[in-house]
Parts: sequence; structure tokens; C-alpha cells
Amino acid sequence: MKSHHVDLLNEAIAPALTRLALPIMATSLVQMLYNLTDMAWIGRLGAGAVTAVGSAGMYTWFSQGFAILARTGGQVKTAHCLGAEGVFVGSGIFKSGDPRKRAEAIVKAVTNFEDYRMLAELSEDLGEAMVGINEQEIELLMAERGR
Repeated sequence: MKSHHVDLLNEAIAPALTRLALPIMATSLVQMLYNLTDMAWIGRLGAGAVTAVGSAGMYTWFSQGFAILARTGGQVKTAHCLGAEGVFVGSGIFKSGDPRKRAEAIVKAVTNFEDYRMLAELSEDLGEAMVGINEQEIELLMAERGR
């Protein structure tokens, strides 16, 4: 049986993202076809029925918005529990000495955050970290932006 696992670190990006996006696109297409079919059947009942379905759809959309708020809050809380604390690591990866190894270490560390031995091993030999910007360079950059 073929694996449906998508590995964004080791595969070509375009095919991997396509394999991730196709099921989502198919689901959206099916939902759109369902809505069109529903509207065609409801349209036979008259304008009042179509209006009622449209109004109910708006309330459904509104309630889904509240559900998404709750889900987003839960995701933020989960990230905090895992130690993310809102730290963006993107430029720290790409501007490091060995971006691939650092990115793999971060992914493995997040996945195995309770395995302290593995965390210690992952922290070794990552290459040079991203070089920071010193205070004088920041002042110069800010001065140039104001021109």
C-alpha cells in the first residue's frame, strides 16, 4: 500500500504541496456542488424558501466563525504548552550555517519534546547559528529607512 505521508523536508516542494492541496480542493468542489444542488431543489419551492436558506446559511457561517475562534485559541494554547511561546524561527533557520540540519532538528524537537536525551542530541553539531545584528547596524538601517 502506498504511503500518503508528505515530507516537505526531503521531497520536491511543488509535488508535495500539490498532494496536500488536491484533497482540500476536491472537498471544496464537492461542497460547492452540494450547495448548487441544494439551491436548485430549494428554488423549486419559491423565493421565500431560497431566502430562508440564504439567511440560515449566513447564521451557519457566523457560528462557524466563532468555532474557528475557539479552535485558534486552542491551537495557541497548545503551542504555548509545547514551548513555542510565539517565537518565529524562520530566519534563524535560513540564515544559519546548515539550514537543512537546523530545520530537521527543530521539527524533530517539537515532535519529541518530552524526550530530553533526543533534545540534547538534536542540539549538538547544528553548525553556526544565525548571526545577529548589532546595535550600530540597527541604528544605521533605521536611519536609511527614514530617507
